[in-house]
Amino acid sequence: MLLAEVSYCFLHFFKYEKSESAVNEALHLWNLSLELTGALGKRTIYQEKNIAQLTLNIDTRTVELNI
Repeated sequence: MLLAEVSYCFLHFFKYEKSESAVNEALHLWNLSLELTGALGKRTIYQEKNIAQLTLNIDTRTVELNI
């Protein structure tokens, strides 16, 4: 959680490279991978046709322990 907060502080002061490295380190520690993708779909019941939507895929990587 600390690395996520540090990343936010770096963004506040426009330190983009340091923020990205803090986010990447936090993702590595949490065993997560993030990917921005797109999908066609309807967000509300009132939409009549499918529209491109930005989606975020979050995958957890499992760690195998040899005990």
